Amino acid sequence: RFIAFDVETPNSYNNRISAIGVTVVEDGKIVEEFFTLVDPETYFSNFNIQLTGITPEAVEGAPTFEELWPRLEPVFSSGVLTAHNAPFDMSVLAKCLRAYCVEWRDTMPYLCTCQMGRRCYPALPNHKLDTLCGHVGIQLNHHQADSDSHACALLLLASVLMELGCLVLNRLLFRGYPPQWRRILQYCTLVNNSGFLGMPMVSAVYGAEGLLYASIFIIPNRIMMWTAGLSLFTVSDFKSKCKNIFLNPCIITVFLGMARQIFQIPLPEFLDKAAANIGAVTSPLSMMVIGTMLVGISWKTLLEPSIFYLAAVRLIGLPFIGLAIMRLFHFDPMLTGVSLILTGMPAGSTSALLAAKYGADEDYASRCIITTTIMSLVTIPLLMLFI
Repeated sequence: RFIAFDVETPNSYNNRISAIGVTVVEDGKIVEEFFTLVDPETYFSNFNIQLTGITPEAVEGAPTFEELWPRLEPVFSSGVLTAHNAPFDMSVLAKCLRAYCVEWRDTMPYLCTCQMGRRCYPALPNHKLDTLCGHVGIQLNHHQADSDSHACALLLLASVLMELGCLVLNRLLFRGYPPQWRRILQYCTLVNNSGFLGMPMVSAVYGAEGLLYASIFIIPNRIMMWTAGLSLFTVSDFKSKCKNIFLNPCIITVFLGMARQIFQIPLPEFLDKAAANIGAVTSPLSMMVIGTMLVGISWKTLLEPSIFYLAAVRLIGLPFIGLAIMRLFHFDPMLTGVSLILTGMPAGSTSALLAAKYGADEDYASRCIITTTIMSLVTIPLLMLFI
């Protein structure tokens, strides 16, 4: 007799349960199974909501773990516990028991179907639950978001190819323009507004899962910004370029977030909520920054032909090149959407800041930002039709 179970958690502490499913097998037959949502009596993180689809509203009126345990205990004590990636589920169960001061067994034997899958089917590309079920012909509605390393690697590769393509194109496309304008046009082609404008847009469309992929996708863009991008306005040595990359707040934040997700590092609740609330103001603040650039600029000056040329390259040409890359690597719709949104972003707002700092044409840079931003309101929805 064995008891297969699976748990979902509301946040990265993994010491509470928001849902549990149990199937009891005896003599080769399923003799009992049930599923229930559980009120974890704690907060839900945005990431876990996107991952599991379980919201605070969904668990209203559901039993707490303390209320559910009298039903679970005799079942769990009647056989060998089994789960896929069992160390995680067993750890959550143990932490939940401690959180509610419930005494049970000091040790409990268990089986892990993930480890069994590795031994029985070593040739499979991976041993995730949906992969194993597909291999043995078991139908599965796998509700979890697919955020595996393969998808992240593809995104990173596509982003690197895009940045290298931009680096080559901006050397060829703007040769006939005055040096003061050429530097700005090249920078705007290389660096877009994926941070201020792209990330909030990805978050609004695809939620926390899309935001994770977006964080991976913009890494090469941030590196280019502080190396090749900065070199368009000034000359710096290799040491300075490395310092600009590794001490950039965007890069530091991305790697801290990845480390926290990989190692499941818990944060105090107040810090988790504070970070989420700070992130929520990114979109309105970025709109305010872009809006202030409109002050004092005549709309007639926005009709400069070179700026429309930049817009055609930045908002139409590059996204379609990116789309070809995504089709080549057979990206799924979400990855394609994230990549297309970020590639189709308007000129980066840092172009005006760098132009002002290093004596380039700040007014022209501001007009490039404003014109491409306004035009992106039309081009981005059109690009989404190609996903």
